[in-house]
Amino acid sequence: MEVIEIPKGQKARVLWYIQNYKSITPHEALKEFGIMRLAAVIFELRKEYDIETVMEKAKNRFGEDVQYARYLYYGVKEAANG
Repeated sequence: MEVIEIPKGQKARVLWYIQNYKSITPHEALKEFGIMRLAAVIFELRKEYDIETVMEKAKNRFGEDVQYARYLYYGVKEAANG
């Protein structure tokens, strides 16, 4: 059985996750890493990485329509042309 070493720190963990799984939702971040404010971590990561937000729709446990963000990873940002 292969042991996967998860990095330390919220930013590093989210980056590792989206590099390996290509996207993350707030529910996944909470379940996998206990991260409550994923949007704040994504805000910091966007300074170096190309990350897109896509809103998805689902039903909650009460059958009500809800929306949530899925953050998609596209790699390191290209240097700005200057």
